[in-house]
Amino acid sequence: MNKKRYFFRGLIATFVGALTPAIFAQAPAIDNTEKKWVGKYIVDGLKGTVTNPGRGLVWDRCALGQSGTDCATGNADSLSLADALAAASALGSYKGFNDWRLPSLDELEELARDYRSAPEIGDLAFPLTPASKFWTLQPACCGINLTWQVNFSNGSSSFDVRTNANRVRVVRVAK
Repeated sequence: MNKKRYFFRGLIATFVGALTPAIFAQAPAIDNTEKKWVGKYIVDGLKGTVTNPGRGLVWDRCALGQSGTDCATGNADSLSLADALAAASALGSYKGFNDWRLPSLDELEELARDYRSAPEIGDLAFPLTPASKFWTLQPACCGINLTWQVNFSNGSSSFDVRTNANRVRVVRVAK
């Protein structure tokens, strides 16, 4: 009996040892010609969008100012809230849609939570997201010149003066 047990332990150790590099290797990039599930999101590499079917939202994969299938072209813009709203409005028929907007506080907090809790979401769904503050549409309760922002470096939310410069990620309602 003992010989069988040690044989199987050795076999399992060999099998697990062979798989370990593959398990911990960096996940492959999203092919830009197909859609893939990443966590609860569907990444459309061709359009450069990420859909959350549970919320009915479609996100731009890249922060405003970045482009390319891996968001490696350009730099994420830092804009005042007025400039961020104008930039989202000026996108026109961007990625096949013309109804892009800044996210609500709730929408962006969920994205930041998912981004921070599941590295594959950050790496594959939203590559090269700057670890900085992103604007929301939600005005703060206690000041007419304050709006909520979400910090992707630590997942916190707070309000910021609207003339300060923060990053922008646009979203739309899936139809």
